[in-house]
Amino acid sequence: MKSKRVSRTMLGLLISGVLLSMLITGSASAAVTSSPTLTVKGRAPVVAQSTIVSDNANGNGLLDAGDTLSVSTVGGFSDADGDAATPETYQWQADGVDISGATSQTYGIVLVT
Repeated sequence: MKSKRVSRTMLGLLISGVLLSMLITGSASAAVTSSPTLTVKGRAPVVAQSTIVSDNANGNGLLDAGDTLSVSTVGGFSDADGDAATPETYQWQADGVDISGATSQTYGIVLVT
């Protein structure tokens, strides 16, 4: 068992994405302990390379308004340990900025004025 002496009156702990706070009153220090975790063992999963394809709807050879982009993941996911894949999520971006609401496997390019 590991222990650490904390000399602050406010502790902030990040557990599974939730910020938990605790106010310690009547004391200038507190002991925080945790049990050691087991060693993580296993093999890394194999994830197929994704590609982005376009349909070139108007046939002009350019990627422009009216075309549809989609993500293709031929081969998918496999894991020798039998771990299940989590659902895929998507977020399309323009110039590195998220496009609001563009969170599906396909995205139709629209003209912005």
